[in-house]
Amino acid sequence: MLAGFLIVIADARNRLTGRPYAGVARVPAYHGEILDEERAMDDYVFGGLKDPETNVIPSLSAAVRLCKMLSRSGRRFEIVYCRDADQPISSSSSEVAIESAEHLGYDIATVRTECWSIVEDFTQSDWAKPYRWRLNRNGLFAERADAEAYLRDYRALKEFDADFPFDVIDVIGVTPR
Repeated sequence: MLAGFLIVIADARNRLTGRPYAGVARVPAYHGEILDEERAMDDYVFGGLKDPETNVIPSLSAAVRLCKMLSRSGRRFEIVYCRDADQPISSSSSEVAIESAEHLGYDIATVRTECWSIVEDFTQSDWAKPYRWRLNRNGLFAERADAEAYLRDYRALKEFDADFPFDVIDVIGVTPR
């Protein structure tokens, strides 16, 4: 079961449409262009912050620490809670409390690997046009059933990398106290 926190770039836009996108593909690139983020990403990838099976951070306090490290670069980051089933938000006995949580929508992504989203990288095929209308103001599916149907059709129609280990991810914006 996938459940935990990710640190993502705040106020991101879909790279194809320019519209808002609040999904998991906002995770900063490992050894990307910004050197000030390199040490923080080393801690994330190699420092034991993330669960090796799911790629998410189980502890809210560790997520807050990583978010602060990444923010030193000058870019804005935020914390999202990701889960692949309906389970309560758990901060893994964290000493940091959650002040607020906002449901952002459902993404379809490979969180367990590189956080590639087929919602952010929406297919241009004609069959997918009706699904585009089902995206909310955050660029995510508002309903889990719509995300599941899109993934089912994406695989059935053998779109690019349809055999990747995609999950329907419930994305929740979290503000710690």
